[in-house]
Amino acid sequence: MKIKYILVAFLIVFSAAFLTSCSSSEKVVKSPVDNYTRDLDKYKTYSVLLYDMDLEENTFSSDIHKHQYKFILPAKDTTGGKVVRDSLSGWLTVSKETFNKNLDNMGMELLSKNEDGKISKIPSPPGYNNYVGNQRYGSWRTGSNGNSFWAFYGQYAFMSSMFGMMNNRPIYRSSYNDYNRNYRGSKPYYGSTSSTGQRTYGSGSASSQAMNSKSKFKSNVSSKVSRSSTGSYTRSSSSSSRSSRSTGSSSRSRSSSSGGK
Repeated sequence: MKIKYILVAFLIVFSAAFLTSCSSSEKVVKSPVDNYTRDLDKYKTYSVLLYDMDLEENTFSSDIHKHQYKFILPAKDTTGGKVVRDSLSGWLTVSKETFNKNLDNMGMELLSKNEDGKISKIPSPPGYNNYVGNQRYGSWRTGSNGNSFWAFYGQYAFMSSMFGMMNNRPIYRSSYNDYNRNYRGSKPYYGSTSSTGQRTYGSGSASSQAMNSKSKFKSNVSSKVSRSSTGSYTRSSSSSSRSSRSTGSSSRSRSSSSGGK
């Protein structure tokens, strides 16, 4: 009989914990990148870049996290030749988890499909998976300093600005080789980090700023995050906890008012 009571008590506690967990857990929201994998399937190749990020802080409600994406898609010109076109998405609301996960990835390629049909969702420098190193679009040249760098052919010169390569920011072969040997398909690659903590690619880099000089990340988000000496970004504790504190304070005030009536 005692064992029966213990078993019943255990089931009651377990059920209560399970129901509490279900009611308190947030609904899992897919990242737009997951949807693009399906929506862009008709294209033989494509690249999706994180073009911009924005954060709207609210005192009495949840913060609103937003992403904007750039698409690099194949197209045909009037003669039937192969060209590449780019376009921008509108502002899309994303989950806090997706936003925080990509704090380092402004200007990075978040999704790509190569000519073999292989899909990658590992953040990488823009153009590295489909265009840089592809002799259809350009070639490696040697500069006056002896360093090898990537140069797009004349008809694809516009891709330099598309990928933030303008203003003396070339892609060096040494960097591309480092990506191929040590990062491709396994982990994000942000290039080298300067003595000031600035990375070659990703949030806060000269490359991402050249791609989008009027970025909302620069004006609205960078002041609300902190950057480590290695160049990575994290949400400031005061910023990430402000909304929950305000909501909690408001709830306590309402509770006190109700109790006094």
